[in-house]
Amino acid sequence: TYPTRESLIAYHGIETAQLAECQVAQLEDWDTKYNAYQQRQVFSEADLGFDDYEHGIPSHMDPGGSSQS
Repeated sequence: TYPTRESLIAYHGIETAQLAECQVAQLEDWDTKYNAYQQRQVFSEADLGFDDYEHGIPSHMDPGGSSQS
């Protein structure tokens, strides 16, 4: 519990500032990684999301099931 309303507001302000600082750091890390990704000129099948495909059919689909016609 907090002894006064002011101490609760102050604590909430500190928590909010810490959360914002963490989010800024995460966004900066994402921005750095995204910029590096954009600079690439060669991409693997995994980078493009094609590593799950086998013979043009997503490998997670049941080859003998209703997913094929």
